[in-house]
Amino acid sequence: MVMAAPVRVEVTSQIPDRRLEKWAGQARKYFGVPLTALEEVKVYKIAPQSPANDLAGNVAKVFADPVLYLAQLDGATYTFPQNPAFVAEVTYRPGVTDNPARSAEEALALTGLHAVVASGSLYFMFGTLDAAGAKKVGRE
Repeated sequence: MVMAAPVRVEVTSQIPDRRLEKWAGQARKYFGVPLTALEEVKVYKIAPQSPANDLAGNVAKVFADPVLYLAQLDGATYTFPQNPAFVAEVTYRPGVTDNPARSAEEALALTGLHAVVASGSLYFMFGTLDAAGAKKVGRE
């Protein structure tokens, strides 16, 4: 039995996220960090446990919503109005229940793909912030 290689699915929202706008404003106000904007990309790392006949199709069924989200497999590219100053990856710690990943595993199983999934987010930081400012934002 040949297993498919692990893949990384990145899901980008197609609509503005007011929560991120609020976070950027709070970083400016409370931390003095010149953060002009934040963008979030949800990341799902999928390790198939069974042969994946139509991995891309199964992933599209579970993660893609053409109105709200864009799902990309490995090698995702992003089109932002400007280049981000920094990127922070936030994932669940070992031993902490990863509910989005469990939900993804259940949804993929309904398509016939059994997999182990881990989830997280990439936060793209825009502005003239330096490494210390990015670290401060990343910690919060």
